[in-house]
Amino acid sequence: VLRKRYSHENARKEAFLVNQIADFNCDVGAMLRITPELLTAAGSSFPAAYLESGDMAKTALELKRENNACFCMLPFCHTLEAEATGGIIHFDDVETGPRFGDPTCKSLDALLQMPEIDYSAGRMAQTLEACRLLHQQGEHVMIALTGPFTWLNVPIPKSPTHTPKNANIFASHFHFVPIPCSM
Repeated sequence: VLRKRYSHENARKEAFLVNQIADFNCDVGAMLRITPELLTAAGSSFPAAYLESGDMAKTALELKRENNACFCMLPFCHTLEAEATGGIIHFDDVETGPRFGDPTCKSLDALLQMPEIDYSAGRMAQTLEACRLLHQQGEHVMIALTGPFTWLNVPIPKSPTHTPKNANIFASHFHFVPIPCSM
């Protein structure tokens, strides 16, 4: 009897919660879609919105407003971590946004020699500064981190010898540590 009551009570609570949840369209692609119109509304430009902290912050605020979100999201692309480890990134035009360039590592051994991310320099530092600026304005900031198997597409040549099974050779060499950032 107790088990039946417990199950019935849980089912009743679940039904209540499901009825209370509002539909939320989780479309991260739309949350980070940078258009010329958005940049104009934000008072920013391309590629400054990807490169300079002030422009990043203004663009993030405009994206928040346009998407009716309760937080700002940075960075706007999946190239930040790759660039911070030596990847070549092209900033051709606002329609395509930042794009991966030619591979920088010609072998799996070269991957092991990639530099650690320097959080105090380059676009990585600018992005963290934009987060700090937004935080100082009372904004909630979500940092969209890209995992190593996504950004490792930048330095690795696309060939049969560089397949995910070979990724196990170097995967244990990556250490994930908290990002040093004071708000």
